[in-house]
Amino acid sequence: MPIKFENTLCVLCNTCLFVCPANAICIEKTAQTESMYDFTLWHNSCTLCGNCIYYCPSGALRMSDETTAISLQEHKYTHAIHANVSLTTCSSCGKEMVALSDSFLHKAFGHTSTSLEEHFRLCPTCRRTHTFSQRVLNP
Repeated sequence: MPIKFENTLCVLCNTCLFVCPANAICIEKTAQTESMYDFTLWHNSCTLCGNCIYYCPSGALRMSDETTAISLQEHKYTHAIHANVSLTTCSSCGKEMVALSDSFLHKAFGHTSTSLEEHFRLCPTCRRTHTFSQRVLNP
């Protein structure tokens, strides 16, 4: 039962990287472009402990129902998931940031509104400034 990865749900928190006892997960910036990260999970190194699935806050990792064939240790880096996680730009300042998908916002908040979706199109710095101006300066 291999682990599946949904790149549109990933928020690049790196939690999976830190909780994996087998070091089967690698997340790094792509060489081609600065606005993308490569996610790699090596199936033959994975012990299927489920830590990455349990601790993933966005649900980007999940267990699959598929069965896989066992392969030799020398082929441990041939069976892997390779996916890209794209960054987006802040709608206010243009700084690169992790794109939060609509499905992630729905999972986190239960429902979404246009104002909430616009709020999360801002980087954390602009989000704090916007919230401060709305709640403190113009209540």
